[in-house]
Amino acid sequence: LVPVSGRAVGGGVLDMNFQFCGAIGASDVVARSAIVSNLILVAIAASATFLLASLLAAVAYTDIVQATVFLCMPASLLPTLVAIVPSTASSATLLLARLGGSDCVASDVVLGIVGLAISTLPSAGFLLLWSLRVETWKTVARDRDALTSFHPMTAMLQRILWRRWKWTTADGHRTGMQRAWPVLLEYRELRYGALDNGVLLGLSIVSVLSGLTGSSAQCRGWSLVSLLLLVAQLVTLIVVEPLTSIFSHVYAIATVTLTCLGVLAQLIFVWSIDSLWLVDAAAASSLAVLGLSLLNIMLNVTQLVAAVRRRIALLLQLRTLGEIEPGHLRKPSVTTDLLFVRDESFEIDERSSKELVDGVLMMPEHLDDVHQLLDDGLFWNSDGAAVGTGLVEGHSEIILAHAPLEEPMRSRFD
Repeated sequence: LVPVSGRAVGGGVLDMNFQFCGAIGASDVVARSAIVSNLILVAIAASATFLLASLLAAVAYTDIVQATVFLCMPASLLPTLVAIVPSTASSATLLLARLGGSDCVASDVVLGIVGLAISTLPSAGFLLLWSLRVETWKTVARDRDALTSFHPMTAMLQRILWRRWKWTTADGHRTGMQRAWPVLLEYRELRYGALDNGVLLGLSIVSVLSGLTGSSAQCRGWSLVSLLLLVAQLVTLIVVEPLTSIFSHVYAIATVTLTCLGVLAQLIFVWSIDSLWLVDAAAASSLAVLGLSLLNIMLNVTQLVAAVRRRIALLLQLRTLGEIEPGHLRKPSVTTDLLFVRDESFEIDERSSKELVDGVLMMPEHLDDVHQLLDDGLFWNSDGAAVGTGLVEGHSEIILAHAPLEEPMRSRFD
């Protein structure tokens, strides 16, 4: 909704209620607190992710760079950056618009510029990813024949949550996509991601501009701009179909449509003061959007748990490999193919769990030779003679062929 009041700014996502440069409760004080709180939130999220990456690197015998790839950074920080856009952009706009009457001009300029800059990061990230990879990456339709289920409810959920498109390259591989994988799972058209976040940024700015002076004409004008932005986004969403799953597509259409209706109701209310039912209609639209958002959050949390489960299983596999061949996992190619295991679809059937467990328990074929060398080290020395007996003399060409590898293995049992 587009406020028509000078107090269009609320606190941050997790507001810490900082009080400086002004009276307690003043809108500019609230705006400063919102920006600072959101910056701290981003710093905490980034620090926690890097800490987790460091822990992962230590446990999986890999380096910190490969661990950040494993955690899909920086795309994994996108939800936090998107969440702070409305409060950060509106607060920054208010501070910059009221510099003339500010008690802390220098700090307001810095906070305003930093706030607007960080608010543009999601859109800029989508555009940068699209511009760098548009010629080498492409989306292809996925085979629906892979959807098999005997339970009607499970089959329906599979169809709704099934990702109809997947990203690949001209040679059929997905090397280099790891860091952007959460984004690529959701979006078929990266430019729509920039548009989506750009509209969110624009609405946040307009919500402040519409109520700066308290003028009804100004409120009507900016409200109309907001409505046009939302309509343009809705048309693009319907025509382009930029999302990979049916659920994401329907959810996006529903939320944008309800937001359009809410803004339209408010715009009509500005022209007709006696139509108080329009306020209720706008509030109902907001509540409906909130309900859909909660449903989407629940689904995202479920998918996040599934993704964490997959990565824990992969971590166990990597650790097993690392215990057998220390240093081998330091090569970036080790996790490239494993990272994408079952990430394209939502795990809702029992076969997924079985395949996941099988993937962890079944070691790669090249490790059979390693296990054989371990067994040989228990019974044969480096000269090819049986340990503890003189019955075997001479040298075994087969064993000597593996002598460079056998010696470090045997040292673990000496």
